[in-house]
Amino acid sequence: MAGVLRCGVAGVSDATRGLRRANRDRFESYLPLLERVRASYRRLSQRPEWHLIDGEHENIRAALTFALRAPAPEQALRLLTAIADYLCFYSAEAIGWFDDALSLPHHDVPPKVRADALAAYAYLEQHSNWAMVATVARESLRLYEQLNEAAGLARGHTVLSYVLNKQERPEAYTHALRALRFAGQADDPVLVAQALMRAGLAAPTLDESARYINDKNALHRAWGNWRAVIGGQGCLAYMAIAAGDYDEAERQLEAARQLNAGRDRIAEAGLAGNAGLIALFKGNVEAGAHAFLQELAIVRDLPMPEHHSEALQGLAAVSATAEEDSLAAMLLGAARSVDDAERPAAIDARLDEFFDAARNRAGGRAWQAALASGRRMSVAQAADLAHDSIRAMFGHGAETVSH
Repeated sequence: MAGVLRCGVAGVSDATRGLRRANRDRFESYLPLLERVRASYRRLSQRPEWHLIDGEHENIRAALTFALRAPAPEQALRLLTAIADYLCFYSAEAIGWFDDALSLPHHDVPPKVRADALAAYAYLEQHSNWAMVATVARESLRLYEQLNEAAGLARGHTVLSYVLNKQERPEAYTHALRALRFAGQADDPVLVAQALMRAGLAAPTLDESARYINDKNALHRAWGNWRAVIGGQGCLAYMAIAAGDYDEAERQLEAARQLNAGRDRIAEAGLAGNAGLIALFKGNVEAGAHAFLQELAIVRDLPMPEHHSEALQGLAAVSATAEEDSLAAMLLGAARSVDDAERPAAIDARLDEFFDAARNRAGGRAWQAALASGRRMSVAQAADLAHDSIRAMFGHGAETVSH
């Protein structure tokens, strides 16, 4: 879908009158469809109706193109807001669509439509400038404050907490608690669950994080949303890794794996990444290598750059421990070219210990050349290189994960 959905406005030749009419018809048909699917995402008793979108990418692209070229800014923003949750794994492309729509004149756009669109844009994952996104999130919150509706205020504070937490800003916790208060006032259990997750991720201690995330998980258990429960448990493991409490991280990881039990391959990728970090930081390099290879094998052909980057960076650290310094630099370069988003500072610092040692052995010029070589690799090329190299390092045991 990543190569299908994104289609810029600039440089597109004039459509024929019939094609414009067809695109308008698609828009008039697909905006209600997408808003219906978005509504299903909030119904707690059933799974979101994403299957209604899966075969409609070309038509949705045409609808978006029509709305942007008309121009019809309100309709474009409503359409993108409706599809934002579906686009969570394709957010690099979604950012482009939002950039186009948000740049249109908006003096006639209702404040709530713009606030919702700004919030949906800020809540995407693959931003490269989180300070800029914080400005977007604050604008969204300002609009929600003008509207003075509890649900909007909960959404605005939730999104701002998310963005600030990406920058490891302590005020993220304050906004999460405000979101939780407004979500309670709105009597909206979905908003409560989102605010609990943000509070858990921003809380100053692991104990507080566990309390909020366990409360969030209790809601999702009652709704039968096991992916969200597993994700919450995995987050607790990741936070324990960042805190350097690897024994607690292993306990949380095992709990998450028991919950997953083969339910969800995407969730398994995240848990494999956590397992890789724990093993690597505890000195079990071979187990870490196998876990990162497993993560990479699951997501290799999916548009999930954060997982691609985590696995390749982990395998770069594995290579550094074997003093395969050129390989370490190439895999690190590939990881950074895929997704250069910041990780928790404590995890980055621990990984940098492996890379600093490798860079010192290789020499600055050779390290930079290998790093640049890795940046030119595709995910598939880097994955093949990593798989073959790890197999050579550890023997046939590496074949437990195949590409």
